[in-house]
Amino acid sequence: VVARGGPAQGYALILQGGNPAFVIRSASKVYSVSVKQKVVGKWFHLAGILTPEKKIELYVDGKLAGTADGEFVASDPAQAMEIGADDGGSVGNYKSPFSLTGIIDEVRVYFGPVSGADIEKHFSNSSEMAAGEAKLVLHCSFDKRKAQDSSGNNHHGEIKGTKSIKGKVGRAMK
Repeated sequence: VVARGGPAQGYALILQGGNPAFVIRSASKVYSVSVKQKVVGKWFHLAGILTPEKKIELYVDGKLAGTADGEFVASDPAQAMEIGADDGGSVGNYKSPFSLTGIIDEVRVYFGPVSGADIEKHFSNSSEMAAGEAKLVLHCSFDKRKAQDSSGNNHHGEIKGTKSIKGKVGRAMK
């Protein structure tokens, strides 16, 4: 679904066999949480959080679905953000290229503390952007048929091998 980094440092929110997982890689060691909850064939909301206590939390449709021990990403990942793929070297223990076949309506990345209540609020109201003290660092809605970052941080991307279609809220990328 989304990946930033690769075989040394990074994070990824992925689907494996139709089940969601959240993966952190720190100093080449992999930490992950996955759940046996098929989400394919319908709209769903995924969120991953790395807590201040180094817990990895995975949320599906606003509810905590799984948790595991983790570690902070040791340094800024060298590889850029990829939406819909992890093609430049995998964050997790899966073979790269690792691409999503599906539709992505919106992507947000926050730096700082985000609570389960924030995630539930975002699921219930997709226009809600605030997340406690966390800073929104990336927001791509694909509404203008582009990977344009509307967070104000100018992390604009380039769309390759996809097409713009009607999403759950506005436009989406397929």
